[in-house]
Amino acid sequence: MRALIILIITLVSTGSIAQEYFMTDAWDLNSSADEQIPILSTNGKTIFFTRGHHKDNTGGKADKGDVWVSHFSDTAGWSVPSRLPAPINNQFYNGVFDYTSNKLFLYSIYRNGQAPLPGISSSNSVSWPMDWRMPQSSGIKYFQNKSANNGNSLSRDGKILILSIESFKSLGAEDLYVSFRNTTDNTWTEPKNLGPGINTKLQELTPFLAPDNKTLFFSTNGRGGIGSRDVFVSQRLDDT
Repeated sequence: MRALIILIITLVSTGSIAQEYFMTDAWDLNSSADEQIPILSTNGKTIFFTRGHHKDNTGGKADKGDVWVSHFSDTAGWSVPSRLPAPINNQFYNGVFDYTSNKLFLYSIYRNGQAPLPGISSSNSVSWPMDWRMPQSSGIKYFQNKSANNGNSLSRDGKILILSIESFKSLGAEDLYVSFRNTTDNTWTEPKNLGPGINTKLQELTPFLAPDNKTLFFSTNGRGGIGSRDVFVSQRLDDT
């Protein structure tokens, strides 16, 4: 069983890192099932996460993952999580990697009851936070991921997407790539490998792009460190 522990880090706009942090009690978010991929709002009041093998999932305990949501109150703490209905959840694995006030960004391309395709989808809100439209492909050109692992981070302005995928020109297993949103038609450019300055012959996973759009956190097992995978940080030097 995996459980959620919420560590909130405040990143200030000046570009300095981790000015303050605190841990909140996430006990009410956890169950005997598998809680994973927590996505916390910028104000720390709403959290989406995937819950696997829970009896109330679309496919019951055999279901590998449905998306759930909970809200935080200063007086009552975290609310009892609610499972999102269709079309966000179905009999396949469902996971959110980011969201705005009116849009969810999800792993895989939804196909009306058929097995999903590799890629990314987004869904617009009908009535926040439970009612959502059918997810549509985000249109990333030449998207490929040969790995079973997924890990994405969307910039706060929604224009930069960092992906952890095994794709064209990967140096080893999962590498970090960047894709930019075309503001004229909202499609995304072909993912570009961030190169050997970031990537290694092993794994680069769990990217997080800070609000300054320059500071990138990620984990890797390709650069030594204390244990198997350690957290590293890199600064973007230009706009390419």
